[in-house]
Amino acid sequence: QDIKKHNYNPLIEDGELNIENMKTTREVMKYSLVQAAKARDLLPLRDAGEFIDNIIYLSLPATMDRIFAEYDIKN
Repeated sequence: QDIKKHNYNPLIEDGELNIENMKTTREVMKYSLVQAAKARDLLPLRDAGEFIDNIIYLSLPATMDRIFAEYDIKN
């Protein structure tokens, strides 16, 4: 969509999706999720703990996988 509308997107280079940038972005996002999980483990959460766990451990990874699978970007 950004390519069609000529919107700025750091993953687009010369009007095309840059696969290397996508791979790097995926790795940075995976690292960030690991860091978020480590930070969450340090918090004594009670009420919102399960909700936050669901986001960190299920929702975000599933969304990432869906988006990157669309572009056939693998581990």
